[in-house]
Amino acid sequence: MVVFLPLPTFSQLTTLMLFGVVQMAIPYLMAARGLKSVTAGEAGLITLIEPVASPLWAYMVSPATETPTWTTLVGGVFIVAALAAHAIFSRDR
Repeated sequence: MVVFLPLPTFSQLTTLMLFGVVQMAIPYLMAARGLKSVTAGEAGLITLIEPVASPLWAYMVSPATETPTWTTLVGGVFIVAALAAHAIFSRDR
């Protein structure tokens, strides 16, 4: 079934472009700039924070509909444990 919806208005397009800039362009520019000040290993570990943070943010915004599953929680624990171990053991260097 094909549904023909009306084209977005100028206001809606402006809002969509603003979302694109705020949610995509600015974070990528900040990440690219931040990569200059950390090692490759640290950059890899820092990017592991995103899969842990996303379900938590979704749960905080809508706890009734976005409850994380036990596998999500276990995966998050592994990632946080790896980040903590790296932080603890890299201090000795």
